[in-house]
Amino acid sequence: MPYAFILAGLILLVSAVRGTQTDLFNLLKGDVIDGHFLWWIVAIFAVASVGYIKPLKPVSDAFLVLIILVLFLSNHGFFNELTAELSQLHGLQSASPFGGSVMQGWNPADLLNIGGSQII
Repeated sequence: MPYAFILAGLILLVSAVRGTQTDLFNLLKGDVIDGHFLWWIVAIFAVASVGYIKPLKPVSDAFLVLIILVLFLSNHGFFNELTAELSQLHGLQSASPFGGSVMQGWNPADLLNIGGSQII
């Protein structure tokens, strides 16, 4: 847990140094509040908190499984949102010092070829 706080602090620090904290907060607001992510988190925490009562633990476990199934199998579920986000990332242009797209000219096989000799 301390690593999560350190990572969050670093993200906020970098955003503040770059002067893009309003963009960061707007992005988080769009993802968490407008994207209904907050309601999923509230539902999971509410059901999980009921699980701390020993007689209700099996009921809580069953509802958690149901929530996770609905999350994965719904029309706007996990896999649809993941593929939509990944397809958007593929077309992003970067402010890279080398110019062009982040992924332009990158081949995963280059990771296996170091110093002109094939590793595998």
